[in-house]
Amino acid sequence: MGMNHQSEGLHIYTDAEIVQWRKFQKPYRPDYYTILITAAGKVSYQLNMSCFPAQTNSVIIISPSTVVQVVEMDEDVEMFALSFTTDFFRNSAMDKNNFNAIAFFASKEIVNFQIEAGEREDIISLIKQLKKLNSDRTSSLFRAEIIQHTFSSMIYRIAAQFKIATQHTSLQIKRKEEMALRFFNLLKENFNAQRKVSYYANALFITPGHLTKTLKEVSGKTARGLIDDAILFEARVLLSNSKLSISQIAIILGFSEQSILGKFFKKLTGLSPTDYRKSNNNLLFN
Repeated sequence: MGMNHQSEGLHIYTDAEIVQWRKFQKPYRPDYYTILITAAGKVSYQLNMSCFPAQTNSVIIISPSTVVQVVEMDEDVEMFALSFTTDFFRNSAMDKNNFNAIAFFASKEIVNFQIEAGEREDIISLIKQLKKLNSDRTSSLFRAEIIQHTFSSMIYRIAAQFKIATQHTSLQIKRKEEMALRFFNLLKENFNAQRKVSYYANALFITPGHLTKTLKEVSGKTARGLIDDAILFEARVLLSNSKLSISQIAIILGFSEQSILGKFFKKLTGLSPTDYRKSNNNLLFN
């Protein structure tokens, strides 16, 4: 899509283009913000290590470096997506001091909420205007400024719906859920260097047994299983989306030898890293 001047860094996708996202059955790590709006049908994403089903009137906001994978998509899905760089957002006409309007961009978590049908139509109308402006290669007076202000209007509309959707959310997090959240935050930062359950238990000032019991109740998986899931997920991302050698990937993931990574990977997937990479490279995405 051709872009120039201050519209550079903004991409808008509509139905026909988004259907092609089925190709992202491989994990993918973009370096830009993405807003996904589902107008009809259902889509299921795996974002980092969690599954996010998106139905009619849902909005998902994804921060840079989130690992994205389309798990399932209805044939008749109707959805819209905007991707934009940090620089584009910084150059937009939004008031950066208005934290209420940009709070979801400050979050490291994935933002997922429902909007009202009427508001959805108004937001989609703004998206269509943006797409038309952004696709037009011909220069026009104040085009960049119009794009900036249209984009800002759309963000403010989404921010208003986010505030409505979350205003009744309880700020009280159950103790077990809070502990699980702290574990996941630790895991995200340390999985490639720390694989022992005792490390995470000590960091949380609890016993390994208590940690495993709590995680099992909250997530359905043990601490050991979640640690393995984190390593496996990152291994799949690196194998699918980089030109790194398998020995280099083993080092990044903290394995002392390539063969140890191979045994770990095959035990959990049934494939060696080499076979997994070949099977992904040979997929046809039509």
